[in-house]
Amino acid sequence: MSTLVNKNVMVDGRRTSMRLEPEMWQALQDICRLENIKIGRICTMVNKRKGESSLTSAMRVFIISYFRALAMADMVREIQSDAMVAERELVSCSPYMRQALSFRAEQQMAQKPTPIPRYN
Repeated sequence: MSTLVNKNVMVDGRRTSMRLEPEMWQALQDICRLENIKIGRICTMVNKRKGESSLTSAMRVFIISYFRALAMADMVREIQSDAMVAERELVSCSPYMRQALSFRAEQQMAQKPTPIPRYN
């Protein structure tokens, strides 16, 4: 079980503190590195959209939503890649196999990812 870590961040030019798990701080730093953006700017963007929840809670939802969106994008790329492989296989197989591969590709493309919840 991780202990909460209290850190000061800048939100709209003002200093405030947030208490997050070390893993959440690391994830936030990873997002900053991936997006080439400072923590304060992300905190300001989340703060403007958080609604009535606390900044800390909104940051947790943002972090999870960010990595969930990345995972969804990877899944979509994988499905598209599978569909391209199936299409190439169609050329060199029997009519029955073509039908089965075509059906499989259609099923994969028809699967819609679960929408990412908004944190506001």
